[in-house]
Parts: sequence; C-alpha cells; structure tokens
Amino acid sequence: MARLLVGTAGHIDHGKTSLVRALTGIDCDRWAEEKARGITIDLGFANWKRDDVEIGFVDVPGHERFLHNALAGLGGIRAVMLVVAADEGVKPQTREHLAVCRLLGIERALVALTKIDLVSSDLCELAELEVSELLAETPFRDAPIFPVSSVTGEGLPALEAHLVSLARTIPPLRADLPARLPIDRAFHLKGLGAIVTGTLARGAIATGDSLELLPSGERVRVRTIQVHGEAREKALVGERTSLQLSGLPLEAFARGQELAAPATLATSKRLLARFSLLPNAPAPIAGFTPIRLHLFASESVGRLRALEGEIHPGSEGLVEVRIATPIAAFRGDRFV
Repeated sequence: MARLLVGTAGHIDHGKTSLVRALTGIDCDRWAEEKARGITIDLGFANWKRDDVEIGFVDVPGHERFLHNALAGLGGIRAVMLVVAADEGVKPQTREHLAVCRLLGIERALVALTKIDLVSSDLCELAELEVSELLAETPFRDAPIFPVSSVTGEGLPALEAHLVSLARTIPPLRADLPARLPIDRAFHLKGLGAIVTGTLARGAIATGDSLELLPSGERVRVRTIQVHGEAREKALVGERTSLQLSGLPLEAFARGQELAAPATLATSKRLLARFSLLPNAPAPIAGFTPIRLHLFASESVGRLRALEGEIHPGSEGLVEVRIATPIAAFRGDRFV
C-alpha cells in the first residue's frame, strides 16, 4: 500500500480543519475549547484510504500564538497542503507557515484555495493569482492550486485524485535504519497504561521492541502498536504511530522527547548547524542571539552565534547553538 503523510498550513480561519473533515469525515479538533472558540489550538490527526493508498493528515493551528504547536506537527510530514481562503487571500500566517515549510525542507506542496462558494469567479481567479505570485520565489513554485469548497464539495474530487497520485509517485522512505520516533503526545488509557504518539521519523518499530527514551536514556518496551487507529505488528517510517509502552509511568513522557533504537542517538546541549536567515529578518545575526529552537516536536531556549562573521537576511552560514536542556539531534535534521 502506498502511504503519504500530509500536513496542513495556512492562516487562521482559512478552513484547514473543515477541509480535512470534508476529505476524511474526521473532525481534528479534539478539545472542548477548540470547538467552543471555533479555532484549532493543538495538532489534529486524520486518515483516509482509497484502494491501495492511505493518506494521513496532520492538521495544525493557524493562529500565530500557537505556532509552536504547528511546528511540533510539521516536522515529520513529506507534503504540505497550503490552505488559503479565496475570500481573504494571502495573510500573515500564510507567509509564515510557508517559510517554515521551506526551512524544514518539505518535499512536495499543493494549494487548496478554499471557500470558493463565498466569492465570485473573478475574485477566485484573483486569489489564485496572488497565491501563484507568493509561490513564485519559493521551491514550491510549481505546486498545483485546487479551488475547493468544503461546504458544497466543489473541487474535492480533483484534490483527492492529486493526493492519490502523489502518494503513488513519491519515493518511499527507507525502513531499514534504526528507529526514531519524536513524541508529540503522551496520555493514559485506563487498563492500557502509557500511550505515546508521533510520526515515525526513521526506521521501523515492532511489538516487543526495546526503545531508549531520550534525553533520559531510560528503556521501555513496546507492548502494542496502532497506525491511524488500526492495530499493527509493525509501524514504518513516515507513519503516524501510537505505542503502548511498559517500563515507565506516564509522567516520564512528554512532547519533545524521542524514542529511538538503543545506543543510536546521542543528546547534547551544544549543536553545530547550518543556519538560513529569512530575507525578511529585521537584522543580521551577530554575536550571541537568544533563540527558541524547534526540532521535530521539541522546543528549547538557548543562544546562537555565527561562526563565520555576520549572517545577513537572505543568507546562511555555520552557527553554534547552545540550549538549556539536552535534545537528540542527528546530522541532516531540519530545525526552526
């Protein structure tokens, strides 16, 4: 079966959650506060099957105050669905989420131009042109744009067909590397104990496997596995994975930790990285600069300094990163 994990991106109230619900029948807003306020606050998850294809969706919040939650979900996806409302066009978080996707090196993109039932055909064409101009200077310049309505269903068949085609054609990830699962949720189910979820970033995990919890280094054992709510004996790289674990209480797990095959990942408070400063940054990077580092689902405070002179907006260079708490990192990891 061909599998693909897609993340949503875009400004608040542009219809990301409604679109995922229209495609999958699943409401990604899990919290009562989300339903009461009508906005997405934390990550939501859904999946959808068509014949030999399974599409997983990570629905992220669009409000600027919850960008840290969005970053926790975008780190493991292979394709992004940028959602832009036809009645509003490109907005601040449209640009911000797009910049994040560029920094994370996400491979593929498509655009859903939503709420076309609320505008005339002329306004829809104008919004589509605005999106095309936004993408023109990015790696996603060739991303297809699909005008859709989550209310009437207009345009959804074409969007679905493209997602199926993308899942069938994007090269599969290698599953023979040591397992690595960044944790984005941890909770307790009565009678089952500690449950953690995340997007499997590398390798495969099977029932009975022993894993190392980082940064603590403690060991746990996998009792059961679910992928998109279905019981499995093994989860593969790129899949949304839920693990029932034994060996540690729920209090030992938190978002931002990682599970890995024993002795395959190291943790550190000091990192060497190649850093790209966005063109619209207000000033160059010079000397030690306070930062908040996002790597997969982790969030750390610290300082960053350029190693080869100043880094000016729109350029890149080597940096040293010093953070307050140790995190697991590997050569080639993308961060924000």
